Amino acid sequence: MKKKYQITKRTDSKGREVLAYGYGDIMHSAVYLDPAHKHELVFPYNRAFLQAIDMTGGKGNVLVIGGGMYTLPSYLIRFYPNLQVDVLEPDETTVSAAEKYFGLRELYAEIPDAAERLKIMAAFGREYLSSCAKQYDIIINDAFSGSEPAYDLMSREAAELIHDHLKETGIYAANVLGSEELYESDFMLDEMGTLKSVFSYTTCDEAKDGEGGPFCNYIVFASDTDYFRDPFIDELLQGTQIIEDRDLAHLKEFYEVLSVVSRM
Repeated sequence: MKKKYQITKRTDSKGREVLAYGYGDIMHSAVYLDPAHKHELVFPYNRAFLQAIDMTGGKGNVLVIGGGMYTLPSYLIRFYPNLQVDVLEPDETTVSAAEKYFGLRELYAEIPDAAERLKIMAAFGREYLSSCAKQYDIIINDAFSGSEPAYDLMSREAAELIHDHLKETGIYAANVLGSEELYESDFMLDEMGTLKSVFSYTTCDEAKDGEGGPFCNYIVFASDTDYFRDPFIDELLQGTQIIEDRDLAHLKEFYEVLSVVSRM
C-alpha cells in the first residue's frame, strides 16, 4: 500500500514551528516558518551529513539518495557554491510541492546557477547506481519510506556498488537508526561492519538534539581515505554480521520491530 504523505505545521525538538512533509508522526523534510531561520537545516542528521561535505573541502560532485522536499540539496547548493548535486527521488510529484512550500522555487530565483548545479532524477538508489558509470566525491543515503530505510542499499553487494561510484578520496554517509547506547546498536553496527568489509575506514556520529528516547539517528561514514580512523569503532565491529542481499527479507522484519519500539 502506498504511504500517504502530508504537509503540516509541527514543531522541532526545541519547540520551534516548522512546515513539515511526512508520513504519520515521522517528518521527512521540514523548513522553519520563522523567516530569520528559513534557510537553516531543521534535523540534526541533515546537519551531521555536512561533515562529509567539509571533510572533502566543500567541492565536487554529490549524490543524494532520497530527496524528500529537497531541503538538504537546496542547502548544499545555497551554501556550497563549488558543489554539483544530483538527487534521486522516485516520487516525481514531490518537485511541485517543494517549489511551492519548501523553498525550491526561491532557490532557483536567488541562486543564479542553481538549476545547472542541481539535477533531480526520478530513480531509486540502487537502480541508478547499477545503470550509470558516474563517480562522486560524496554519496549521501537518506532514503526512507515512512520509517523504513532502503533495504537494498544496506547489503555488502550494495556497499560494493556504492564504493565503485565513489572517487578515490570519496565518502559515503548514510542515515541509520540505532540505540542511544552505541554498543547496543546491533542493527547499526552490523551495517557499519558490512561497510567495513568493503571500505578501509568507517565511523558514526550520533545525530540528535537534546534528550531523546532509547533510539536515535546516526550518520554512518565510510571511505578508503583516512578521514576518521577510530580504534574504538573497530573494536565494536569485531564479530558483527556482514549483511548480504540474501539477508534483506529478514533485515526488513527486524527493522520494522525496531522502528515500532523506537516510537513507544
